[in-house]
Amino acid sequence: MAQFLDLPPEIRLYIYQYVFRTPIGCLLGLSKVSKADYCCLACFNNAQSQQDDMRSYAKSPQSTGTDVALLYASRLINAEATSLFYSTNTISLHSENNADILTWLRTIGAANCESLRHLEVDFSYGIRLESQRFDVRGKLAEINRLRSLLGEGRPGRISSWAQYDQLRRDVKSLEVRSISTMAETIELIAKGQKLESLAVLLPGSDGGDMWDVRNDWIYFAKETLSEDTVNGRGEIVDALRKVVGPKKLTIGYTRDHELVEAVARNMGAKVVVVRADGWLGCAENERDEWAARGWRVGRIEAWKKLLPGPDRISIPHLLV
Repeated sequence: MAQFLDLPPEIRLYIYQYVFRTPIGCLLGLSKVSKADYCCLACFNNAQSQQDDMRSYAKSPQSTGTDVALLYASRLINAEATSLFYSTNTISLHSENNADILTWLRTIGAANCESLRHLEVDFSYGIRLESQRFDVRGKLAEINRLRSLLGEGRPGRISSWAQYDQLRRDVKSLEVRSISTMAETIELIAKGQKLESLAVLLPGSDGGDMWDVRNDWIYFAKETLSEDTVNGRGEIVDALRKVVGPKKLTIGYTRDHELVEAVARNMGAKVVVVRADGWLGCAENERDEWAARGWRVGRIEAWKKLLPGPDRISIPHLLV
């Protein structure tokens, strides 16, 4: 009776692909924690009701796994199949601590990173919800409390102002460090990659509240995809500029369609997509502006085919 290894290599490769391919074509590469950014009170309350992070993540439609036992069958099978494990599906990475994503990419090694063909990196706000070391929620709540005291003109205003100012600086420092980690991760992806598509989903809003407390333009209150070098956001654009080759770039989220289009053209993409979590949030005049630039705008995504020639946007420091 013929054994599996007696089959021609071409047949074995087809079998590996069949085993590894998930129903939705998306494989969760990192699944330590629940996929929630706690960007509003509803998300915060939902996360609080989930005591088991792994259990809450399992409810997500993206939490698709696959059987990797085949890779441990023999050294030959491992050598033949490992690259297909990473290239068959879109690998989706998410963690509440962005450093986990960087660690995961380093752990799988350069050879396996080069095997990736479709990658989705879903960055969070860079902290755990109840982290004692990075309790941004607690810091924001204390900032709001001090602001109220200062507004009421209570005694001890000098010390309160000093504490208020220090807390704001602490929170902004956490934001800058988180952005640096994201940029470092993108730069690692850029090394030797052979991606066909790349999705980079970034935190950041337009000054809205975070969790159940007022954010007031403090922590990730502005879009992360930006050329703002003062607050470190330019690091993300600089890192994306080093990625060359993917034919499709997805960014979540930005309203700067000119910047994201320039970034996509710089890497040689043919299609660029802007994605939002639940609603793209474009007003009618904004939709008209996007449409005038060749974008098709849906409820949660806007996309555009990038054509060569006069449609090219000229941003000298981006386009090389």
